[in-house]
Amino acid sequence: MLKRLALLAIAAFVAVVPLTTQPNKTFGQEQQSTKQGQPSVITPSPEKHDGGGQDKGKASPNAPNWYASFENPDGMLVIVGLITCWVIGWQSMETRRAAKGAQRAADASFAQIELMKSKERARLVFAPQPLKEIEIDNGLGDMEIQIGNFGSTHAFNVRYGAWCEITKSEEEEMDEVLPSSAVGIIRANADPERVRVCIASRNCNEIKANARGLFVHLSGRVEYEDVFGDSHFIRFQYILQISRLKDPIIRDGLTILPVVDLGGWKKCSHREYNDEN
Repeated sequence: MLKRLALLAIAAFVAVVPLTTQPNKTFGQEQQSTKQGQPSVITPSPEKHDGGGQDKGKASPNAPNWYASFENPDGMLVIVGLITCWVIGWQSMETRRAAKGAQRAADASFAQIELMKSKERARLVFAPQPLKEIEIDNGLGDMEIQIGNFGSTHAFNVRYGAWCEITKSEEEEMDEVLPSSAVGIIRANADPERVRVCIASRNCNEIKANARGLFVHLSGRVEYEDVFGDSHFIRFQYILQISRLKDPIIRDGLTILPVVDLGGWKKCSHREYNDEN
């Protein structure tokens, strides 16, 4: 925009210079035509030789004057055009400056709102509970997971889906997460909600007394909405290494294998897991 205005101003200046420097031929032409219509009369001038030096300092009537552009209508139009271009350029710069200021103010206001929401919204935490025993009569039983809220406001429409499997490989790939189950509302600074996840295995014949070198994989996802209506999720993955399964015990008609683990549940190293979004 400024380049166009500069080019326009230069073009206008180039156009006005010939107008202001053009000699006034009208007056000279009228005198010449008048003299042609009269007979020529030769009159001796006594001051011809004496006053010749005085006429050298006088300005010619055809020489351009500083106000010539104001007397010429075309020159006035060019000057008015130059002033108009300057005003338009100045208004454009001020408009752009005002727009940038308004954008900066809007960005600062948005950042302040996001900061306030980040401080006040719900924040859920996922914690698998220790695996003390495994049933072997009716499936492999289940395990407990606690979902707490340490934020300032409640979490609404909480849903979760999880998968737990016992394998002999530490790098076992997890199956797809089961369809989510609804929890409802998890209140801020209250007791965590307790949910249970079934334990599965593709090699049930390996789950027996004195078994060693087993791994329990737990993965899933918790979704919820905060008080501002924004959605969030936590994708988690944990692993537990079983040192040994003890001799079976009978309780309420069920055969149970006590679990001896090595250090409890550990978060996996994958970056996309165990981080809230």
